[in-house]
Amino acid sequence: MSAAVVTDERPTAPLPSGSPLAAAFDVLASRYDEVFSDHPSGRIVRQAVWRVADEVFAGADRVLDLGCGTGVDALHLAARGIDVVALDVAPQMVAVARDAAAVAAAMTDNGVGSVAVHVADVGDPSTWPVGVSRPDPPANRRPADRSPYAGALADFGVLNCIGDLAPLGAALAALVRPGGCFVAVVMPPGCAWETILGLARGDVRRATRRWRGLASADLGTGRWPVWYRSPRAVAGGLGPAWKLVRVVPIGVVVPPSWAVPRGGTFDRPWLWRAWATAEAAASRLPTAALWADHVAVVLRRAR
Repeated sequence: MSAAVVTDERPTAPLPSGSPLAAAFDVLASRYDEVFSDHPSGRIVRQAVWRVADEVFAGADRVLDLGCGTGVDALHLAARGIDVVALDVAPQMVAVARDAAAVAAAMTDNGVGSVAVHVADVGDPSTWPVGVSRPDPPANRRPADRSPYAGALADFGVLNCIGDLAPLGAALAALVRPGGCFVAVVMPPGCAWETILGLARGDVRRATRRWRGLASADLGTGRWPVWYRSPRAVAGGLGPAWKLVRVVPIGVVVPPSWAVPRGGTFDRPWLWRAWATAEAAASRLPTAALWADHVAVVLRRAR
């Protein structure tokens, strides 16, 4: 679905060593798609994100993918003719994404976008390689612009792992053209599924962890902080260059992938079809953002 453009440029500053976050996703890299991207729940919520992204980035020539993981979003955008520059802090995730881009490139004709994947800490722009700010000319050879990106995407909680959003907001403001959009899919302070299932299992701490605004995660490689912010707090944290446009609930009705084991009682095709239909309808309710698992925060770069 895309042509792979892989560079080995060094970051302008070294990545932090021993990051529990990077180590955790390195461990997950080989099975991340199996447990999430290819899970029926994961497919439904990603399709919901793509509906937003396809609308926002319609006609875009280049988009920056922050926290790209295994490259699923990058390949989707590239298949729509968009050149994508993708970043992730976990080297093994980057390796999987590069392999996926190479396989896709070998299976498609020209005329679709390219994918360039780099190891970098999204929250620390000083670690971003030079190729991020000075990428190759677009594959479609449209006229160059002083700002290289039409927009940016950060999917599924990338910003929740960043304490201070201001450096990221400033870096994006320098890279995204005025009027361009940033789609940040974040975990908000409330989630009905997490609260209900946590209480049902007698785990009050799990049920209420988002309410405190700051929690921690540990996948066996050490703890790292997780911040839960409202859409307005996300916009405010990114700085004055970014204006909140709208909020789209993601994961309103469909249960999260961790709640429905594959092959379990509720893993049934007809149930997933019903959940997908209900999800599409519920995502149009603005108030659903109060209890959704994620929200797509659409922000516009000030002119």
